[in-house]
Amino acid sequence: WFNVNMMQKDLLLAQELGRELDVPLSSVAIANELLTTARAMGLAQEDFAIMFEALARLSGVSTG
Repeated sequence: WFNVNMMQKDLLLAQELGRELDVPLSSVAIANELLTTARAMGLAQEDFAIMFEALARLSGVSTG
């Protein structure tokens, strides 16, 4: 089980390292924004695979 909060923590560490090494990590920044959105949807404690559900909700697609 690897929830949204843990995934976001790791992405923030990756972003920090990227800044220190002057390496742009735009895909990490985008993923981090999506994780922030998932947290706002109340999905913080779900396994990070819930990102598919979060993206579906954002796009108005029914997954059920």
